[in-house]
Amino acid sequence: VILLIVLSLVFRLMGSWVWIYTLMPIEIYCLLLFIDSSVKNKSMSIGILSVEAAFVQLFGYGLGFIKAWWQRCVLKKGEFSAYEKNFYD
Repeated sequence: VILLIVLSLVFRLMGSWVWIYTLMPIEIYCLLLFIDSSVKNKSMSIGILSVEAAFVQLFGYGLGFIKAWWQRCVLKKGEFSAYEKNFYD
């Protein structure tokens, strides 16, 4: 998503009309998500909130993945796991 947005800005600054097509996958994703959620929940406001929630989850997962990859592959730290201790102790 970030790459597509950056590419669209670069193409826009170059004066090319290609920037419109770089945003199309994001627009189609949002539209399909909105329609699906609105129909299933019978509420357009839930559809809008679903699009927002999807992007929060997408960016949260992506940033966590990049952080773990950086620590494991670049910094050569060993494997790690979450929740080694039980929170109820």
